[in-house]
Amino acid sequence: MGHYEDIKIDRSEGWKYSHTHGTNGDDYHARVYVDDKGNITEDSFSKAYKDKINEGKKSNKKKERKSSQTEKESCLMKVLKAPFRLLWWLTKKVLVILSLGMLDSWLNKK
Repeated sequence: MGHYEDIKIDRSEGWKYSHTHGTNGDDYHARVYVDDKGNITEDSFSKAYKDKINEGKKSNKKKERKSSQTEKESCLMKVLKAPFRLLWWLTKKVLVILSLGMLDSWLNKK
């Protein structure tokens, strides 16, 4: 069964833990929950530290996903998709021009 434990840490590492307390002098402690295996549980860490850890994991996943997507699209698929991409690009440009024209006519009414 897990238990709470006070561990001594540096003051610069205090932001990593959710429950910290200091004494007079250089002693600085964090109250952490240790599981049966002797590992500190994730609940003992602060939200900022958890976000920083998860941010690194997310960026690695994004890099892996981007590299796998570029590898899956072959040259033949790029050639087949090119006309549709061109058509979509032209459609967007036409819609932008029409909306700007409508806005101009609305603003310049006399």
